[in-house]
Amino acid sequence: SMTHIVGTLQFIAPEIWDFAFVTGSDSNKPKPTKKADLYSLAIILWQLFHFPKIEYLKNLAEFTAKNICENNKRPPFDEKFFDKELKKKIEKMWHFNPELRTNLIEMIEFLEKLIQKQSEKRKEIIIVSNNN
Repeated sequence: SMTHIVGTLQFIAPEIWDFAFVTGSDSNKPKPTKKADLYSLAIILWQLFHFPKIEYLKNLAEFTAKNICENNKRPPFDEKFFDKELKKKIEKMWHFNPELRTNLIEMIEFLEKLIQKQSEKRKEIIIVSNNN
């Protein structure tokens, strides 16, 4: 029988890929969970902070199910686009083991603080530029 995976390939969590390709069957396939959604959100956040420089989308062959599942392959970080704490959070969100991924509430709280911090930095820049 043919295995069906529904979703955009680069956003599918490893546990969904792994089941489909190891078993080769649709029977008893895992249903997407909140932890699988966190994996997808991590990829989206990575893309947002790398836009428009998204080699990940240009070279999907490197991020095949085999590389994601067997080699724990993830897109690389460009340090100039990433707050170190954000990088750590994203890495935790796309961890191979779903049980080791952060929870959504923790991530939302982190993003709210990051946005607040960035907003305060922008206000400082505006004040400094207005005083000059």
